[in-house]
Amino acid sequence: MDEFIRMAIISRPEAEAPQPAEIEAWAKAAVARGANTLLLRHSRAAWVEAVLPALQPLRRTGIQVGINTDWKQFMNTIKLYDFIHLKSNYFELYTDEMLFDLIAKLQDEDKYLSAACHTEKEIRLAGHFNLNWVVVSPVFRTATHPKQSPMGLRKLIDYIAVARSLELPVIALGGIKTSDEPALRAAQAAGWAAIGAFA
Repeated sequence: MDEFIRMAIISRPEAEAPQPAEIEAWAKAAVARGANTLLLRHSRAAWVEAVLPALQPLRRTGIQVGINTDWKQFMNTIKLYDFIHLKSNYFELYTDEMLFDLIAKLQDEDKYLSAACHTEKEIRLAGHFNLNWVVVSPVFRTATHPKQSPMGLRKLIDYIAVARSLELPVIALGGIKTSDEPALRAAQAAGWAAIGAFA
């Protein structure tokens, strides 16, 4: 993670059928707006599997592509993505043995593993598992989670300090706009992620 990350999250309603051409067009537009990383987020692994091939042309230009779904179905197609992103409750869903095995397999393929974090405890747990980075949220109020209280920039700075002590880069998420990037860089974030800012 030498480059400052601008991650566009591609998320669609659960019932929506996969539309690879539409996702590819959205992803290209996001890259044109400055995204250098794409994250496919969907609860149905079949949806992700259907649209993942459409992002391969962008990967060949250097754009990183990650998946946020049931990763166990994607270990045989590991060459189609660059990282796996886990939900914040991953440590409740998988045993330590499963996680360390996953990390070893990804490292063997020069891939990465990240996780969502909302608390200092979750950040420290990510450090324990030696994840590659964490996505901390929500920094600001967001339309997708209007009832969730934002942490604000000051709390984000505190979390970044904890993560840096664990050599863990932090990607900020939640209500972030392009104009917030200078403040995030000053806070020593490794990047930021959004849906709306790249739409």
